[in-house]
Amino acid sequence: MKKTLLALAAVVALGTTPTTFAADSVGAKELANTQELIAAVQKDKRQVVLATLQLNDKQLAKFTPVYDEYQAESTKLYTAGTNLSNRLFVADFGGMTDAESKDIMAQAFKLREERLKLLKKYADKLDKQIPAVKVFQFVQVENKIQALLDVAAAASIPIVTKTPGSM
Repeated sequence: MKKTLLALAAVVALGTTPTTFAADSVGAKELANTQELIAAVQKDKRQVVLATLQLNDKQLAKFTPVYDEYQAESTKLYTAGTNLSNRLFVADFGGMTDAESKDIMAQAFKLREERLKLLKKYADKLDKQIPAVKVFQFVQVENKIQALLDVAAAASIPIVTKTPGSM
């Protein structure tokens, strides 16, 4: 499992580039690339989750539809995170104001809270379908993968450098 998680991290890190999104066409292209990357990560993530949980046929039948719902909702959060990152690049490119900084920071905190709420929501749903140990394994794998994605994102997003008075 460690090798698979490291491979996922490498895919994410290589697929994420620290470019600016000042031009609409570049931003749209980068967003499309990121969405493709998210889909690839989620496909691989499914394999990692299923390999870790080692569900029997009955458990798998109950797990899969709930997991698919979770993936659909988590894709929305990944996209929101990408959009927020794009906005950060654009704001920094033109000079980050205090108001923009506060707004982007508030959205980033909200996104983190939503990710945690989503994981808890689906852990609760799964708890009614499969044994608690399997649910906990699911949560552990999701947390590990999210940590790898967070590291890749952190590596690709520079610290804000341009403020209105520094240009």
